[in-house]
Amino acid sequence: MLLNEYTLEIFKSKCQADARGVHCFAHLEQDVRGPALSERRPGRF
Repeated sequence: MLLNEYTLEIFKSKCQADARGVHCFAHLEQDVRGPALSERRPGRF
């Protein structure tokens, strides 16, 4: 599945302001639900 539209949110930790890492959320604009994500196929992870 190709994700065409999303909003990327990158921010520093509010609890640890001096931390070197960042948090990242991708807000998807399209529906990604479907049988391909909810069923397990033989030989697949």
